[in-house]
Formats: sequence, C-alpha cells, structure tokens
Amino acid sequence: MEATAIQHDALAAVETVAERAAALVGVVDLAAVPPGLRWSVRDLAAHLISATALYTELAAGASSPLASITPESLAVFNDEGIADVADTDPEQLVKALRDVVGRFLDAAARRPAGEPVNWHAGIVLDTPQLVGALLAEYVIHGLDIAAAGGAPWPIDPRHVPFVLYGYAPVLPACVDPVTSAGHTATYALDLGTAGRLAVRFDDGTVAVGPADGIDGDGPYDCTIVADPATYLLVSTGRMAQSTAIALGLLGATGEHPELGLTFGARFRYP
Repeated sequence: MEATAIQHDALAAVETVAERAAALVGVVDLAAVPPGLRWSVRDLAAHLISATALYTELAAGASSPLASITPESLAVFNDEGIADVADTDPEQLVKALRDVVGRFLDAAARRPAGEPVNWHAGIVLDTPQLVGALLAEYVIHGLDIAAAGGAPWPIDPRHVPFVLYGYAPVLPACVDPVTSAGHTATYALDLGTAGRLAVRFDDGTVAVGPADGIDGDGPYDCTIVADPATYLLVSTGRMAQSTAIALGLLGATGEHPELGLTFGARFRYP
C-alpha cells in the first residue's frame, strides 16, 4: 500500500477508535483507575486531549518541544499536559476530545504523506507514521479506559499495522542501554497480517527496516512470530509475555529462539 493510501486509512482508523474512546469517557467512572496504572479515567481522557492537540500542531508543521522520550522525561511531560486540561465533567471531556480529534483529522488530511514531521526527540516521521503513532494512543488508552469500566475493547486487526508503522521509526530511540549493552543479533518480527520487520542489534545499537531490506530476508538469529494485536499488548505492558506464549499467540523460531524471551527487555518503551 502506498503512503497516501496508508494515511487515508490510518486517519479513518483514528476517527473510529477515538469515537469509541470518547463514548467510553462519557459513561465510565472518571475516578476509576485501570489495573496497573497510576492515571484515572479522567487523567487518561485529559492525556488524549493534550496529546492530540500536540499532534495537531505537528501535523500543521510545528516541531515537538519534547527533547527526550525516556520513560522518565515523557512521564513529566505527560503529567504537565494532563494538568493543563481542567475539565472534570464527562460531557465536557467528551466534547473536548471529539473537537480536538476533528482538528487533528483536518490538519493531517491536508498534509502530504511524504512531508517530514518533526516528532519527539528529533525523530522525523512522515505523515502516515504520525497518524499511526496517534492511533496507538487511542488503541492502548482506550483499552485502559475500558478496563477501568469493565467494558469490552476489541482491537481491530486492520488497525494494528498502522500502529506498528508509526512505531517502527521510534524503536532505535527506545533501546535500553543497560540490557542491550554489547548485544549483537538480528531478529525478524513476523506479525502476520501486519507484515515483517527486521531488527538488528550491533553492539547495542539498533537498525530497523523491512525484513526484505535490512538483511535481505535472513538468516536471522531469532524470528519472533506473534499475533499483531498480542504483540502490541505485550510491548506496551498490557499483557504478560508469559500469557501470550501460553495462549500460543507469541513464539520464536530460528537458530537462537531463546533470544525471543529477552527481546522486549532490550527496550525501554515510553
């Protein structure tokens, strides 16, 4: 699929998932805190409003003010954004969320697919990748809001490739310098309908690209095979890796399949 088509379909996905999230904000207890998180539903809604407003500015040509995407720096930045949203009434939060999503959709639709976007920490994305990165916010935090309210949150498998497309350029900046120090190995991520990626560690540094580009198409030290939505949940800490393996939704093959067990631990995701 070419970039303009990806952008069009990813924007449609943002519109759909954001509306589902907004509808939940209107009915779930705003004081509820999802399992394993420190943010309440109100905080999650405020974060989505703040993040979408920033992404709208990026789509309009601004540069991100965030110089680092370490978990610590991003936590401070996000908390400041949440504090800037004063609304505590569910109707007002839903309205603000729908309004800011509409502005983002308009701004991103006007931006050419191949035009560079100055994302966080100096990372340059194209417009479809920016849209995919925002879609990730709604897919994951929509799940968090649903979990707080005991509501279902099915992840459309057609949306996951857009999320991973947005995440791929960010991976090198998320390498954990401690767990990846001195590590050299090449991995293939086989995510079924979401495609294949190659991730090459060279003495702790990382290159990411299409599986048929960065290293031809192998051989790889380890090939991680995963259901796309499961991989997204595991990598964002919403599902335990052991659970995914036990359910047969994540596994590894190759000369060193054991490397698959520690692949996720070599990153510090924001």
